[in-house]
Amino acid sequence: PAQTHYQLGFNWIFGEDNRLYHYNYFDSASDLFAEISIYELDIQDSHLHRQIYAKRAKWDQGSHNWILSEGWERRFGEGEISFSTFSQRQSNLIEEPNYFEKELRESSKMTYSELKNYIVGLQLAGFEVDHLKTELYKKVSFPLVSFIMSILSIPFAFSVGKKGALYGIAIGVVLGIAYWGAFGLFGLLGSSGLLSPLLAAWAPNLIFISVGILMFSTVKT
Repeated sequence: PAQTHYQLGFNWIFGEDNRLYHYNYFDSASDLFAEISIYELDIQDSHLHRQIYAKRAKWDQGSHNWILSEGWERRFGEGEISFSTFSQRQSNLIEEPNYFEKELRESSKMTYSELKNYIVGLQLAGFEVDHLKTELYKKVSFPLVSFIMSILSIPFAFSVGKKGALYGIAIGVVLGIAYWGAFGLFGLLGSSGLLSPLLAAWAPNLIFISVGILMFSTVKT
């Protein structure tokens, strides 16, 4: 499975063209890697073509290449393995710095299509995106809150009777808190991978609309 890079030290991230990167640290301010390994893979044949290791890798803006320092290269050919070292060399086998500067933007500030495309990009890079998938599905499910709350409010409107307006307001506040709490709870379950992101986003709606329909069916006409 794709690995997250959130843990401290020795991060894994997939690149393009079947390359896998393993590095200790990336300084986005200076575009500098510490202890990076580049694995060229053949995914279909489960074969490793070569591995390049460098103690340091610095982005050269002029040549648009990475400068690898104090490293070695090992090639895995048909029946033979070659090994060589280098003190410094240029390489275009690493993605540009902005590829490694992916960060979790605020999903609330993105449209549905923007967030969907953003999730695809992070998945290709090996990031864990269950929490973002949950937020994506909530962009569709959450706008239905008003409709579902209306269904819930109709039975109470008929049953409040002479208890007064304050009683109805109190019930509305309690229902709102319960609804919001359910969204938070199921969202947490979806973000942590304990529940499918799709189910986590829609479960509160399904529960409350079921309760509303059940209560509505018991209203005396």
